[in-house]
Order: sequence, then structure tokens, then C-alpha cells
Amino acid sequence: MRLGIGSYAYRWAVGTSTFQPKQPLLLPEMIMGTAALGCTLLQIADSEELVTMSRTQLKELRGLAADHNVHLQLGTSGATVDRLNTYLAIAIELKADVVRLVLHSPGIDPASDVVCKILTQSAQAYADAGVTIAVENHFLMPSQKLASLIEQVDSPAVGICLDTANSIICHEWPMQTISTLAPYVRNVHLKDYRLEPHPEGVGGRIVGAPLGDGLLDVNAVLAVLRGHDRGDLGVIIEQWCPLGSDEETTIRMETKWREQSFLFASQRLNAGDSGVRP
Repeated sequence: MRLGIGSYAYRWAVGTSTFQPKQPLLLPEMIMGTAALGCTLLQIADSEELVTMSRTQLKELRGLAADHNVHLQLGTSGATVDRLNTYLAIAIELKADVVRLVLHSPGIDPASDVVCKILTQSAQAYADAGVTIAVENHFLMPSQKLASLIEQVDSPAVGICLDTANSIICHEWPMQTISTLAPYVRNVHLKDYRLEPHPEGVGGRIVGAPLGDGLLDVNAVLAVLRGHDRGDLGVIIEQWCPLGSDEETTIRMETKWREQSFLFASQRLNAGDSGVRP
């Protein structure tokens, strides 16, 4: 297994449509921050900065990552052939071996049969380039349907990016999701969660937690994943860190969660697998 960090662990530092820091974190800084953690794998997902880079800028980014011993993976949302072609070209430039794919995005809501055709059409080019499409279990499709989709596509270049918390929204507890999707796993998003009551007593909600501080049985998850690891399974730390009272508090909390989660994951992986790579 390879332990990595996902760009969504830098969500607030980068900025979103509703939260803009005064000095947004750029990809070169993210690479250096990942290296400073002692981490050698970074998955850059849904990055507007990345898709606007020229070929020269991509080569410079690849060089910076290589200088800091950080291997790159990518991620995008919205399943279309054009988008998968675009990200394959970027992956080749960056020497990335995985493109994580969320099937849906604003304005793109393909039916299952359409997704199957898109993945089938794209699979051979990805296989030829040595890049895997890892379809993420997100909020809209139950795991059994995702498993059926991967079986229909039937390509070694198409598998699953297994997120340990997303499918709770689809009425699945994590171990149900993991047991269903583990045979197809090519990538993992490892994040923790808590359930908390509403302050007014009207129901409850799912919230994030630093890895090891929530309800996820990390040891049980890793035990299942080890049985499906081909020796290069990327285990990517993500987090649902909430907004703080102000920008400084938010960025500080996000950084603390990221550091705590990476340390916890490193300890758990090293405890069970002497061959783990940070």
C-alpha cells in the first residue's frame, strides 16, 4: 500500500466557491506541503488550476513533484469521453497512474448505460498508457450498482476508488460498502466521520472527524483492503473538516486534522504491513 494525501485535505486552503482565503494554496505549495509531511503520494482532484496549465507548466509541476519525491495522481468529476481524454493527456504529462472519476457533476448526470459506454470507449486508451480510471462511490449510486458497472465494463484499466464514508448517504454503513467494492478497488479515500445529534433535538447529521477520532474502524478497513492490494494500492487521506469561525481558525484546524490523520494512518499501516510506503 502507498499512503497519500488528497487535495480535498487542503479544501479550505485552496478555496471553494463559498470560501476564498486571502492567499489560496497553489499546487506547487501543495506538493511541498505533502513532502513536508513525509508523504510521497498526492492525489490532485477537481483542480481548476491544473486544467488551465500549459504543457510546459505541467512539465514544471511534474519536475517539482519528482524533486520532492512526490508521486501524483489525478481526479475529475463528470463522466464524458472528452473529459476522460483530457485527463488522460494530463496524467501522461504528470506520469500519474490513476484518474479518480466521480460520475456526476453539475450539468452531467449520465444514466448507467451511458456511463458504461463512456468507460468502455475510454478504457483501451487508459490501458495502453498504464493509467487506471478509478470510479468513486459518491452520493448518488449504491455500491452494488457500481460493482455491476465495473463488471459490465470488464477492463483492467477501470476499477473503484473506494471512499470509506461517502456511501453513508446511500444508506450503507462503511463495512457494507467496503465488502461490496473491495474486489474492484484500485484506489482508496480514507476518511473518518461522526454522527451527532442536532442541537435542537430534531434529528442528527454526519460530520467529519480526524482519522482515528471518529466511528470508522480503520483496522478493519485496512484488513479487508490488504486482501485486495496488488502492491501499489494508493490509500489517500481525505477529510470533512468543518469551517471555523474565521479564515485563520479554519486553515489552522484543517492543517491540524491533516497532520493528525496522516500520522494515525502511518501508524496503522506500519503496524499491519511492513511493506507500506509513506
